[in-house]
Amino acid sequence: MVGATMPTLQLASLKELSVSVPDELDAEKMRDAVDSEARLQAATEELKHEQAALSDEFWR
Repeated sequence: MVGATMPTLQLASLKELSVSVPDELDAEKMRDAVDSEARLQAATEELKHEQAALSDEFWR
């Protein structure tokens, strides 16, 4: 969109933001969840490559 302006944040607004910090147990659960998601994503990508390789055998 031509001529559109990007919204801005004022420093005063940023100072009013609160940031919650998880306790150690919740932080560990979050790390485990992110690690699991990364492993699943890697496995998904590997399966996509295997699938493409199988298709390539028939469509060369």
